[in-house]
Parts: sequence; structure tokens; C-alpha cells
Amino acid sequence: MNLKYNIFKTVFAYLFILQSTTNGLILTRSLLDQWYGTRLTSLKYLDLMNKEITAIEPNTFSGLINLCELFLKDNQISSIDFRTFNGLTGLYELDLSSNKISWIDQRTFNGLVNLKYILISDNNLSSIHPSTFNGLVSLEYLALQINRISSVDPKLFEGLKSLGTLSLHHNQIDTIDPNTFNGLSNLESLYLNNNQIKTIDPKTFTGLTSLENLYLYSNQISSIDSDVFKSLTRLKRLELYSNQFTSIETSVF
Repeated sequence: MNLKYNIFKTVFAYLFILQSTTNGLILTRSLLDQWYGTRLTSLKYLDLMNKEITAIEPNTFSGLINLCELFLKDNQISSIDFRTFNGLTGLYELDLSSNKISWIDQRTFNGLVNLKYILISDNNLSSIHPSTFNGLVSLEYLALQINRISSVDPKLFEGLKSLGTLSLHHNQIDTIDPNTFNGLSNLESLYLNNNQIKTIDPKTFTGLTSLENLYLYSNQISSIDSDVFKSLTRLKRLELYSNQFTSIETSVF
């Protein structure tokens, strides 16, 4: 059975009526029980995209031990309670993109050790607590682009040894601590384009031994130290256009 395309088949009419008579939907466990009945605890894929959800009650998803993919994209969620995803130990993909999230409790992802993909892009985040992603040893893809992030704590990505793609583009980042990417030895793609970065410390990319794609275009960089890219022995794609360079020394490359 293809849950992705059939999951809402029997509840679509009810959901349509519910949404058309409200200004927003507060997602609760009782609603999920009404929509899915006895099938709820066996679900592996749950698509709640574009359902006008404004809030999610704590423990709404508790007991869904088989859930692997949860999609909450294109709603109106503004914050995430730390109990929202309690018990979802099998979850490996979580999409929270295109909401209005301005705050995430630092405990929100605790215990989600199998998470491989987190998408929080296109929200209203201005900052993220440094321990938010602690313990996510399986995380491979983290999308934080199109937010309002102005600075990144150097401990935010600490311990994410499996991370392969990190997207921070289209934010308001103006400086990067040289220790921000320490330990990301499996990182292959790093998107920092369309920010307000002015300078790059020579040690910023040290240790990124697997990095193949680095996007720094559309920033405010005026000069680059000759040692910045020295350790990036696997680098295949480097994009620096639309910055404020007057000249670049050939020794940089």
C-alpha cells in the first residue's frame, strides 16, 4: 500500500469541512485518532502538509513508534513544544519548512537518534540554542535556509559527524566563528550564499576533509586569506561571485 498517496483518502471530506469552518487548526491527538483510527499507531508516513495547522499539542504523536517520515510543511506553526516529538525513535525525516517558526525549544529533538533529515527552512528563526541538535548522530541533511539567523553559535553543529549537507543560505549571517564547523568531517556540501558575511577566518573550513561543494556567493566578502581553502583537498565546486572583491590572489586557489 502506498501510504504517501492514499493516507488521506478516507478522511479528506472531513478534513476539508473542518478547515473551511476555522481560521486555523490546532493539531491534537484526538484529531489524529478521529482521522486515522486504529491505523494511527502503524503509520510509517504521515503527511500533514498545507493543513492550516497553527499549533501542535504536546505528545500529539506519542506512541507512533513506527513513524519514519513526518511532513508538517506549509502550515502556520509558530513554535514547537519540546514534547511534540516525544517517543518518535524511528523517525528519520522531519519537514517543518515553510511555517512561521520563530522559536524551537533546545530539547525538541532529544532522543530522535535515527533522524537523518531535518528541514526547518523558510521560517522566522533568528537564533538557535547551541544544544538543539545534540545527540543527532545519524543526521545527514540539515536545512536552515531562508530564515533570519544573524549568528551561529560555534557549538550548534557539535557532534554531527554524519552530516553531509548543511544549508544556511538566505539568512542574515555576517560573521562565522572559526570553530563553527569543527568535527564535520563528512560534510560534502555547505551553503553559505546570500548572507552578509564580510570576512572569513583562515581556520573556518579546517577539518572539512570531505567538502566538495562550497557556496559563498552573494555576500559582502572583500578579501580572502590565502590559507582559507588550503585544507579542502576534495573541493570540486566553489562559488564566490557577487561579493565585493577588488582582487583575489592566485595563491588562494
